[in-house]
Amino acid sequence: MMYNGLRNIGDLFLLFQRLTYDFELDLPTPLGPGIYLDYTPQDILASVEPPALADYVLPGYSLPGMPITNCCIRKERIGVKSALDS
Repeated sequence: MMYNGLRNIGDLFLLFQRLTYDFELDLPTPLGPGIYLDYTPQDILASVEPPALADYVLPGYSLPGMPITNCCIRKERIGVKSALDS
């Protein structure tokens, strides 16, 4: 099950160019406290300057016709205010 909660400043994302996984299923094992299967933060990738930086972080992100795996692993940084709190 995908987690779509608030992102915090300092959260870490593990992005995948390809991930062979049925996203409708739960993971076979829990990831651990503060670690979630989450959606790829495309809003962050779309807002970086220069735009080529998004391709550096996730190869092929801005190439037309390139499929994006809309799944990542996110490690929550505890004790940091949410970006929406400021």
